[in-house]
Amino acid sequence: MILELERLDWKQFKGEAQWIRCFAHIVNLIVKAILRPFTRKKSQAGMPEFDDPDEEEDKHERIVRFNQEEQNCDLDDDEDNHKEPDGKEDPELAFDDDLTLDNLEDLEQEDSKDNYTSDSCRQTLTKFRRIAMKLRKSPNSKAKFIEICEEAQCKKPHTIERDVPTRWNLTYMQLSSIVRCEEAIVLWQRDKQFGMPRNYHVQQEDFDLAADLVRLLRPFYKITLQLSTKALAWIAEIILMIDQITSNLAAVIAKQDSERDHPPALRNACRAGLRITNKYYSLTDCSPLYIIAMILHPSFKDEYFKLAKWPKEWIDEAVKLTRKMYNKWYKPRNVES
Repeated sequence: MILELERLDWKQFKGEAQWIRCFAHIVNLIVKAILRPFTRKKSQAGMPEFDDPDEEEDKHERIVRFNQEEQNCDLDDDEDNHKEPDGKEDPELAFDDDLTLDNLEDLEQEDSKDNYTSDSCRQTLTKFRRIAMKLRKSPNSKAKFIEICEEAQCKKPHTIERDVPTRWNLTYMQLSSIVRCEEAIVLWQRDKQFGMPRNYHVQQEDFDLAADLVRLLRPFYKITLQLSTKALAWIAEIILMIDQITSNLAAVIAKQDSERDHPPALRNACRAGLRITNKYYSLTDCSPLYIIAMILHPSFKDEYFKLAKWPKEWIDEAVKLTRKMYNKWYKPRNVES
């Protein structure tokens, strides 16, 4: 498309130098890279990759579990309508955006003693989806869950949001609802009539993962909302958003998060996100419009570059580019009388 527009020979359009990429799409690619190591894998039977560890389940529980599975039998059909495309077939992903941990170097070794691992994260997210589906499909279970939420004084809304694999923001909303209703989930899941089978019971490490991912994804969610709101998205703010994302991911990787020391699984996932971030940050160098927009922004001018500790020659070049564009296209010309 850019090449086609360039052939039109518009005076102020110089091809890639005027190419402003959709930053909401870039945010989507970054989050996909972060969540990809935790993408669920299904066995040939279409079931989650973990089995019921409880060998002593009594007859009553087995009957309850069978009835629950019957109620939930359309889960796979429901999710098939929103299958996450395979990386090679995903039209949103450029070839080098389709990252897996195998593509990255300097990964930290995961240990079974970690609070959670990539494998356990996949199991955890499957549990969360099953809980959300159970509450959506069973009115009696949902009524019981709401009752427990009220008794536990959980914040509203008293529900677990549905997740759709192709929409990461719904993954964030589901994780947020898990954190919000944590105390109620612990009590509700043990209910033999309306709760969950034991192999889907959520443990503390599952809640820890949910809390970590919510904190990690919250800035992406807020940025996406801003970019999706009319008149709130400014090109001058793109550099600031990229810097914020870079800083957040780098802090997790470097163990500089003051609130929590994250397991290697999450730090490795952040490395994948940071690689995509750096790729698109470098592409802003191809277009002077990002820099010029910041110089012209009354709140930034060249002060942001100084705070970001840009080299003086870079700041001088940014000011020079702005003046050059003004003199060429916008400076009033003398009109001979």
